[in-house]
Amino acid sequence: MKLKLRRNQQSGITGKVSFKLFFIVDLDSDEAAALKKYKFGKQIVYETPKGAAALEGLKTASSVGGIGRGIAATIAAKAFDHILSVNDMIDGKEIICKDIDEMIAAEEQIKDACQTLSRILYMCQHFEGEEIIDIQPFAAEA
Repeated sequence: MKLKLRRNQQSGITGKVSFKLFFIVDLDSDEAAALKKYKFGKQIVYETPKGAAALEGLKTASSVGGIGRGIAATIAAKAFDHILSVNDMIDGKEIICKDIDEMIAAEEQIKDACQTLSRILYMCQHFEGEEIIDIQPFAAEA
């Protein structure tokens, strides 16, 4: 698995700078096969607070019979790149951040999501086998 990142900045009419983070994940053929077999594509890997609120809105609306409102909130959040799935990572996505701190946080979450996905795909490829792991002895502090 390879994560490709591209960072850009853009000044608006008012001179305010926005930051853009484009990312895409390339999978090798074994990883792609495991992803397809186990259907992890729709799993959420990154969400901003607005995206999380929209997703919570879907759950709440569904529980009280207002599925349409919840779906609309979720679609709106996805349209603004507030909710990202594994499929979004594979297809490539751009996140626009209001400041550099938000961009750094988004990048860290994306890297963490890639590490987790890599581990999941590794485990999926190694069922029906045996693995031996050396555990270092506990060293008590003196």
